[in-house]
Amino acid sequence: MRRLLLPAALLSVSGVLLAQTPKDQLAKPPADAHHYVIESTGGKHGDSWMWVSADGAHMGRESMNLRGQVWEIDSSGKPGVAGSPQSLTIRGVTPNGDAA
Repeated sequence: MRRLLLPAALLSVSGVLLAQTPKDQLAKPPADAHHYVIESTGGKHGDSWMWVSADGAHMGRESMNLRGQVWEIDSSGKPGVAGSPQSLTIRGVTPNGDAA
């Protein structure tokens, strides 16, 4: 009988995959959010939105497809003393896996 021993780092890969936030659960930009188009001379690659939520958090949402590689990310940050970041949360999926 053969046994396969894997390093603990490899065993946690399945936990990381489950931690990814699906696209339909990411923040939805409001109608008045600043909208930017991500493009190059090759055409449109995606969209980016920025807004401030009712609780004062600075929010962002990016959706990009570059040559088949997909990014679906949202971010939320709150300013602290003197404008320095108090908190920052990034969720979603990148070509390398979990955006967090």
